[in-house]
Amino acid sequence: DYTTDKSLAEGVVGQMEKLGLRVVLNGLNGTQRDASQYSGRFDWLVRRNDQELTSVVQNTEQLAPVGPKTSWNHRAPESGEVDLMPFEKDLVDIVRKFVSSQDNDERASLMKQFQKISTEHVYNVGLTEYPGALIVNKRFSNIPQGTPIFMFNWAEDSII
Repeated sequence: DYTTDKSLAEGVVGQMEKLGLRVVLNGLNGTQRDASQYSGRFDWLVRRNDQELTSVVQNTEQLAPVGPKTSWNHRAPESGEVDLMPFEKDLVDIVRKFVSSQDNDERASLMKQFQKISTEHVYNVGLTEYPGALIVNKRFSNIPQGTPIFMFNWAEDSII
């Protein structure tokens, strides 16, 4: 529902055109978008990253289809059965091990494996990268170094 989301999607259309692919943008808002997403009536979905991609200890189960409705990337149809691709089975196994582990070294290793498999199979495509820390550092002076931007960007509008 953000205008920036539509701008990003229009940018994707332009980029794909350069590759010879014709992409038809079908921008949906609110409940229409949700209904389309949950029913799987789309070929490509442009959306902002959620907590699971910002900090893997939040909503970790959404990184892979561990259940019929957990993953944004692959949801079960009406039957409730997720037809997993072979690499998705590996992702599910990694996420389950990550959630059950309390060993930080093991968790780091598991996320490296997850990243490798996810990247090899182009499970998600990132569109933009920006130096968010530079933006935040110009506005705030008391944020501990290394704090993910997602954890405090909500406050900016209410402070300014």
